[in-house]
Amino acid sequence: MTETSLPWLLLLVATPALGALGVRRVVWRERARQATLTVLTATAALAAWVAVATYQAGDGALLVDPLRGALVGEARPLLGVDALSAAPMLLFALLALGVAAALPAAAASPAALARLLALTSLTLGLYAALDLALLAALWGAALVPAAGSLARRDARRVLLAYQGAGWLCLVGAVVLLAGGAPAPLFIPELGPARATGAVVPLLVCAVLLRKGVAPFHSWVPALFEGSPAGVAGLFVAAHAGVYLFVRVVVLRLDGALDAALPVVALLAIVTALYAAVLALAQRELSRVVALLATSQSSFVLVGFAASDALGAVGSLMVWLSVAVAFTGLALAAGCLEARVGPVDLAQPRGHAARAPRLGVLFLLLGLGCCGAPGLLGFVSDDLLFHGLLETFPLAGVAMVAATALNGFTVLRAYFHAFQGPPAPDLAPVGDLLPRERVALTAMLVALLLAGALPGPAIATRAGPARAVARTVDEGR
Repeated sequence: MTETSLPWLLLLVATPALGALGVRRVVWRERARQATLTVLTATAALAAWVAVATYQAGDGALLVDPLRGALVGEARPLLGVDALSAAPMLLFALLALGVAAALPAAAASPAALARLLALTSLTLGLYAALDLALLAALWGAALVPAAGSLARRDARRVLLAYQGAGWLCLVGAVVLLAGGAPAPLFIPELGPARATGAVVPLLVCAVLLRKGVAPFHSWVPALFEGSPAGVAGLFVAAHAGVYLFVRVVVLRLDGALDAALPVVALLAIVTALYAAVLALAQRELSRVVALLATSQSSFVLVGFAASDALGAVGSLMVWLSVAVAFTGLALAAGCLEARVGPVDLAQPRGHAARAPRLGVLFLLLGLGCCGAPGLLGFVSDDLLFHGLLETFPLAGVAMVAATALNGFTVLRAYFHAFQGPPAPDLAPVGDLLPRERVALTAMLVALLLAGALPGPAIATRAGPARAVARTVDEGR
């Protein structure tokens, strides 16, 4: 561990939290948005600095803040960052900035923007937490802004029922781990000997519930239908369940991997196929986007069960590509629904005649979610597919089938929402505003550049992937 001279991680986590307190007091919406963009720009700059410092420190380095403490046991560093968490932290900060810029005006109240900042702060803190009790506390606290964004009570109840159950599973695992060691919850000091009793099953249940793996996926459509699409996409794009699975279950409590990994991989691939088939029959655009997110993001859990580092690299790359593409797709869908209301895909609507840029970005970002050639998703899916061929060839075939179904669903959604003759009874649709266009185009350009030159992105994931593969081999 290398201790930094200043508490950079604490500053990174605190910046959006303090911004949330200030933005909530702003009266005018545009001033609230401008303040939010300023805060998130500073947050992204700090995250970029932290990421650069982490990679300069070398593969396997752990940078920790001087801040020490412990909710249970002896004092240890509370916040740290390594190669596994540095890239997701930077990516999430940038995605939050894009969401704040492109969020429709009707959904961008000061209270909503404050919730966005709070979600950003809590997610960054979760990535940086080195104490498992602190991670669990931030995990539960992140549900507050997510649930607060839901206007409908039934959707809020569904979200809290599933995510509350997942948080209770995590808390139960923390309680079981909290006895019998000087620093029992310091994540870098956890080991396979602690993977006893119900610890790993509870952690796996928490992962499956937070990830929305079938049969625990009902909260995802409820979230997308009841909250602004960008905020819903951001909550899913955090992949908090995957992070917990890799950081704790795979890398630290690997004694039970023989039993846990096949079960998680099987449920993930079943979820990908089930959600892909279910999306074919949906008429509401918001439900289509939610099921696409459920299907494609399930692939992130599959590659960790592969026999070499290629599968792990594929999973970690899918994490990045799906987070960018689906956040952009959710924002594009939200921009359309902000103009015309809920979109029924029963028949073509012809919105491309008045909003051509929105239609093009919706289509390209949607195809980017499904691994279209030339985009980062194609590289990520290819790595994952080849990583699965040796260990789980049937999972690779199922992945291709689910991706093909999702690609068809994206095309169906695009043609029904944007093509055809404009419906005469619909109000005129305006094209993207400059701030919306910049945010969505930036996400698409990022996918294009990373797809054309994937080497740097793969290099950032290679170190964590090797650690995962080594741990899985030793566990077997």
